[in-house]
Amino acid sequence: MRHQLILLALVALFVGACATAPQQTATTSTPMPSPTVPKMSTADIEKAVLQIEKDGTVAMVKDDVGFVERVMAEDWMWTMANGVMIGRADLIKDVKAGNYKFEDVSMSDLHVKVYGDTAIVMGKQTVKGKYKGQNISGTEAFTDTFVNLNGQWRCVAGHNSPTMKK
Repeated sequence: MRHQLILLALVALFVGACATAPQQTATTSTPMPSPTVPKMSTADIEKAVLQIEKDGTVAMVKDDVGFVERVMAEDWMWTMANGVMIGRADLIKDVKAGNYKFEDVSMSDLHVKVYGDTAIVMGKQTVKGKYKGQNISGTEAFTDTFVNLNGQWRCVAGHNSPTMKK
């Protein structure tokens, strides 16, 4: 069960990846956006973060650890459905070790809320995969928080919750 929760958190991590820009070098947890970045409309921001979520599902199936390295903020944190919190470095280490093998990842019921330079994506994710050979397939609700850091939408936090079967 713990491995299933870890896998689902990893799925959400990949899904919640924010952009393909180089790593941010700032060490603050509340970075300021670049003043030269043109403002995007709410609709354009929604489209951009949803595309990042879609790209993340592909990256998970392809075992693309580089995607995580490029798009997650340095101080990114994830709260898994079991309450365990992991950071970016821990996730990258686990992915590089080849512990995750995804056959399929999909999202549904997606909603985006935009608040200036912050966008929050909520939805459900379903994964079919294994962690260290054990089945971790399932569906969870997720929330990913994106912040525009120096002109790039970066994922700064994620959270998974178990879904109840009706």
